[in-house]
Formats: sequence, C-alpha cells, structure tokens
Amino acid sequence: MISSHRKGRLVGERTVEIIRQVLRHFGAPENLVQTPELAANRKVTSAYMSHDDISMILATGGPSMVKSAYSSGTPAIGVGKGNAPVWICDDCDVESAVTKVVNSKAFDNGVVCGSENNLILDAAIAGRFLDHAQVYGAAVLSELECKQLLAGIFSNGKGLQAEFIGQSAADICAAAGIERNYDIKLILAEVQPYDFNSILLREKLAPVLSFIKNVDDKMALDHAYEILELEGKGHTAIIHTNNQNRVRAFSAVVQVSRVLVSTAGTQGCIGADNGLNLSWTLGCGTMGGGSVSDNVSYQHLQNNKRIAY
Repeated sequence: MISSHRKGRLVGERTVEIIRQVLRHFGAPENLVQTPELAANRKVTSAYMSHDDISMILATGGPSMVKSAYSSGTPAIGVGKGNAPVWICDDCDVESAVTKVVNSKAFDNGVVCGSENNLILDAAIAGRFLDHAQVYGAAVLSELECKQLLAGIFSNGKGLQAEFIGQSAADICAAAGIERNYDIKLILAEVQPYDFNSILLREKLAPVLSFIKNVDDKMALDHAYEILELEGKGHTAIIHTNNQNRVRAFSAVVQVSRVLVSTAGTQGCIGADNGLNLSWTLGCGTMGGGSVSDNVSYQHLQNNKRIAY
C-alpha cells in the first residue's frame, strides 16, 4: 500500500501504475501494489498505519509523520530530515567540486534530502569556487539580494515558504527580484561564521545553498557539528578533500549515518556512484530518531525464516 502526500498524489499514482505494468509483464498480480481510494489526509494515513492488516510501515516525510508511524503500534521504519554540511577543503579539485555541487543541488530542484544544504568553503579557495559556480549557473547573492531572498522567500526568517518548495532557482530568483544574464540553476547565499540563528543554515528543499568562508579546520568542524545540531542529525555530511586526516577528523565529528567523500550529495547518498546500497529511502539511525541507519532496501521489509541446527 503506497499512500502519498496530497501534493504528490498524482506522482505516487503514476509510480504505482508503472510498477503494476512491470508486475503484469512478468505475470504477477498487479494488486500486489495498491493506493488508497480516499483522498490523502492525516486521519486516513493514521487509520492505515494502525490497521490490523498492515504488517510494516515505511515512513518518509516530516518528523511528525515519522513519529506517528512509530507510535501507531505497527512495526515501522522511519527516515529523518537532511541538512548536509559540505566542507570544501583547500586541497580539493575545486572545479570538480563545483560541478558536483551544482548538478546535485539543482537536481529535482533541491528536494532530495541528502543533497547539499550548507557549504563550508575554505577561504583560500572560496573565491575560485564562487567564480566557477557562477560559470556553471549559480547566482552568488550580494548582501542586498540575500535580504531580498529572506524577505520574499523565507518569510523574514520563518522558513522557506511552502509555495517555493521544489521550485526552480530561476523562478525563486524571479519572485525575489533577483536577476542574472544567464540561466540560474542554483542560488548561493552567504552566512556569517557562527551565525547559527540564520534560517539559511536549516534544510532547504529548494536549489538554495548557504555558504560560509572558513579560516581553519577547527572552524570547519565546529560548523559541520553545529549545523547538524540545528537540523539533519543522523543523515548525511559531505567533504571534498584529498587529505585522509581531514576525512577521519570530519567523520569523527559529524553525527550522521553516511559521510560522502568528494562526491555529489544527491547521487552519493542514494548509492548511485559509490558502494552504498542503491536506495532513495535513507535511514538516520537513533541519531535522527529512527530505527535503522542504512539505505533502506527490500531486505529491511521482508521476514526471513531460518532453520538452524
């Protein structure tokens, strides 16, 4: 049974239709996968989660929905929010890091939970990174443009307005009165170091990235830790470096289930270009209030019977 959020119901129903086509092709009963006929709402979802014929819940969504799944009385696997901090170190391949960040955060208009959300740019390469980012379609905002973005898109510090979730960078810039003479793929907004009250340091389900200019390794590690304390603990953190000591230090500090090294957030977190299990459902472990820290697959949803002597 697949029950989608009301805003994504048509996408969910189309997905189920495709799955049913595959089941029919292989001679399997197409009703192995079903969707509710009733309109999606909290009461319907709650009723399904506590129904006697439901054996397992796989809950992806906001914290309240995941908490509801765990308290339903039915066995559940829930996933948490992302807010990946990304340390761009001064020893990395800067242009490669830029292309990965832009292509990753612009993919699906930034809604992938493991995509980049906050860049920690080493000062020595910050200028080069930002210059390359603009070549690849990023709009690096001025101080005035940051204020326009916060006022028009983030409700003056109260979070990203719902109508801009999953919208393109070009449409968001147009709504905020921000213009460029090229096609805008990504928005980069600067935050001052240690300004942990900034709403820009929280998860942004849109092609918007915060960045700080970092002066040393301690500052980078401080920010990676504190950003995850604000939001995203248990999910994903990313580092672009060729220094294994930095990889070890970063991995020790960030409380996440997956640390990606010199790879794109979206493609890396789902296991598309590394050794992680290929999945779009990413557990956050107990750090993120969940029961698993794996990339969730069919193996997490099946019962195994073992005969042991």
